[in-house]
Amino acid sequence: MFMLSIFYELIRFIKDPYTSDYNYNAYSVKQKLALFGRLLFLNFIITIIAIVFLIIEKHILNKFGIEIKNLPIDKGNYYEPLICIFAAPLLEELVFRLPLSFRKRDINIAYLVLIGAIIINLNIFDTDIKRRMISFSLLFLSTLPLYFLDKVQEKSLEKIKNNYGKYIVWGSIVFFSCAHISNIDNFELKLLPVYLINLFPIFSFAMFASFCRLKLGFLYGVLLHICNNLIPAFNSLLS
Repeated sequence: MFMLSIFYELIRFIKDPYTSDYNYNAYSVKQKLALFGRLLFLNFIITIIAIVFLIIEKHILNKFGIEIKNLPIDKGNYYEPLICIFAAPLLEELVFRLPLSFRKRDINIAYLVLIGAIIINLNIFDTDIKRRMISFSLLFLSTLPLYFLDKVQEKSLEKIKNNYGKYIVWGSIVFFSCAHISNIDNFELKLLPVYLINLFPIFSFAMFASFCRLKLGFLYGVLLHICNNLIPAFNSLLS
């Protein structure tokens, strides 16, 4: 019965992420943990089904000489599993789901984290003068949206949430899922339909994580993400 209630709430969530039949803000920590446990269990079941599907898919594709490889975790570097299990979930939740509250503070934090990640990838301290100048120019330009956001009133953000919030949540779920195509080591455009099918468990997880973020709180979304990353991290280490 409790699984049916979760399915019902998830369907309601997809239709309108910002309304519910339940007042989750009034939930005690115990009640929130109980609901979190159900979501975690449902996500685990979907993950197991997806693993079985991927094993079958791998055997079928191998018959046609096609092999899909994900970027491996360096087994000799103990930092990489920790990044996959802890740092990546925190970073992704900050960027993709923290601003779904439409609070100015949360949007600012998400934007700064995103810019910080981009700067690190650009290697702002590169010894090449041209690359360093480009990095610093992008860093300067990236501060401009913060200035304009500071002028936006909270009431305006609330209005945007009421009018377009569900579309932004849907976009966040889809963009988060598609961003994980970058985990594929040997990407080929002709296999894009296969990649998109394989994104289903990530898509369902993104929906669960968004539900946790908006109904239970940001930390519950981070915890769900950490638990979700445990399986692929250990699988990559053991394979």
